Parts: sequence; C-alpha cells; structure tokens
Amino acid sequence: MGLTISSDGTSHHSINYNSCHVNLKAETYSTNGKMEIKEQVTCFLGIHLSVDGTSEQAIKDWDTIFAKIIEIFNNSPLGQCSGTLMQLVDLFVKLLGMHSDHCSKEKKDFKQLQKKKKNAVEQILGENKILELSNELLPWFFEANDEMIKAAGGKDKYESLCQEEKDVLHSAMMQKLIIRLGQDAYEEMCTYSSTFENSDLCIFWWCRRNFEAEFAPMGVSPTQHIVGSTK
Repeated sequence: MGLTISSDGTSHHSINYNSCHVNLKAETYSTNGKMEIKEQVTCFLGIHLSVDGTSEQAIKDWDTIFAKIIEIFNNSPLGQCSGTLMQLVDLFVKLLGMHSDHCSKEKKDFKQLQKKKKNAVEQILGENKILELSNELLPWFFEANDEMIKAAGGKDKYESLCQEEKDVLHSAMMQKLIIRLGQDAYEEMCTYSSTFENSDLCIFWWCRRNFEAEFAPMGVSPTQHIVGSTK
C-alpha cells in the first residue's frame, strides 16, 4: 500500500503555517469489527509552524511529522501487536508522490523527497540482501572489514581502540555495506524490471487552478500532464 502527501502554507505576522495531509487507502470496518473494504481517504496531519519557507526546512518538518506518526504507532496496541517497530525508512518506501503547485520551492521539495525515497528503498533492499544471503556475502564482509581497518589507520591502530570506538566503526561499516548492497540490488531491479513497484517517487501533481492557467492554453489535459510526470 502506498501513500501520497500534500501541504500548503501561508504566513501571518512573519509566522509560517503549513497545513499537511496524507492520501492513502484505509480499511473500513463493520459494527462487528470485521474488515470490509479499503477505500481512498485523505487524512489531515495538522497545521504546523515552520521556522521559514525554505525547501530544506519543509523536509525537516516532514521528517518531524513522520517521526511523530511512527512514535504514536509504535506505542499503540496495534503497533505492539504487530511485533515490529516502524522506522522512518518504512514510511519513505511507501511514499509514491506529492501533490503541490508549480512553484520552484515545491519542485525542490519533490527532488529532496525523491532522494530520501531512493535512499530508503536502497536501505531496505540492502537489509533484505544480508538476511537472505548471509553466508554468500562473507567476501563482502571481509572486504568491508579490511577497508574499515585501513581507514582506522591500520591493524595496530585499530587494535588500540577501545571497544566502544570499535563498535562505532563496525556500525558505520555495516551501514555502508547495506547501502552498497542496496544500490546494487536497486540497479539490478531497475534494469530487469520496468515495473519495479514503489522504487521511485515519480508522481508530481499540480494544483489544478495553476495547471489550467499555465498548461490549458497549450492544449495539454490534466491526465496527459500527470502521465508525463517528472520522474
């Protein structure tokens, strides 16, 4: 199941306010608690104050909103019954697009979210690769370990480190290995499957009013423009 996000902002007395929404398919339940169907819904995520109107701050604000959603879910009975902890990458993997207008700042937001989405997909793919092929990946581990020791200043220098410092290096090594494996898996899936679901944040929706003012005189319909999205 994927989701799309949208936001719009205004300012009052030099204070920035952003209204945020998420669009997804949610289950509907009958009175006896039995799930019936999934239907498309738009959920209000609240009105949030923002430090400024820059794209960088907008992405930080989305990270804060997502982090709050994750915290609520992980502490809820539903989250605890699921047996797993939701992470930020889990939300970005499900992110399929954003709704916005045509201003340059929003386009910059989209590019940054697209990068975060790609990084999240690569991390999940890398983690899955390690779980599925742990024995076959020993050469990768040995190579990564050798690179880590070399970067630390050599074997003698590495051995002189305390255990806490070694743990930090091992954690960084594993993260780099996960990313490397994820990037390889991502490229492979993109090469052999043109329909790799959820691999890219590829839908950029325009505000219809702005669309009509900017593109309608050119004879382009909303459907045509959506299909030709900025991927």
